[in-house]
Amino acid sequence: MLIDTIRELCLSRRENILIEGTLSWPGHGLRIMSELAAAEYTRVQIIGV
Repeated sequence: MLIDTIRELCLSRRENILIEGTLSWPGHGLRIMSELAAAEYTRVQIIGV
């Protein structure tokens, strides 16, 4: 819950953010992309390791 709150704060400030995790978790990738789109981010870079 704390991480979600911090991410919401950073998104509201339009800061550059790094989101660590896997997009293979059901619904996680869609949720993150939806949050970024709602905050009017226009560029996303995904790094696969």
